[in-house]
Amino acid sequence: MSVMRFFQLKTMFVMTLTCVAATPAGAALILNVDPSTQTFSLTGSDSGTVNDLFGAGELQYNSFAPVTSSDLLTVPLGTGFFTSSDIPVGAFGREGAILTNSGLVLLLSVNGAGPTTITGTGVPVSYASFGGAADLEAFVGGTLNFQAGGSGFSDIRVVPEPASLALLGLGGLMIAARRRP
Repeated sequence: MSVMRFFQLKTMFVMTLTCVAATPAGAALILNVDPSTQTFSLTGSDSGTVNDLFGAGELQYNSFAPVTSSDLLTVPLGTGFFTSSDIPVGAFGREGAILTNSGLVLLLSVNGAGPTTITGTGVPVSYASFGGAADLEAFVGGTLNFQAGGSGFSDIRVVPEPASLALLGLGGLMIAARRRP
């Protein structure tokens, strides 16, 4: 391997590590979307205070981005989409929901009010039957802003599913490595 090629690969490696290190860490939920399997999952963790709404609570995140559909996809209780210090037993009959109407909206139901930690389990949920699938996929790279239902919660980033992102990165490195100077 030539010295020039070695330095090119070293530079690419350092740039990749820098990008990974610059990724925001900390208390935040992440909505992972995988268009190839039409599934999404919630990962990460966030804490705040849930408002009481007749003995239950519902956190609302909204993009307010233009959408082309109007549909609702519920995440049934017991799916394991997320965990909370208040287990969502009976809270609105669902763990969560994604809908499209005034933008892309994510709802998370919790049982009770007060200080709560929401933790995504990474369990994939299918959105194959969701009429807003194209809107959800088009929103990858965006942020769902915390809107209502409590205080202290952070916005949710919408990202491609981690394995897909890793494969894209590896593909880019392979293409760069094959390029001739």
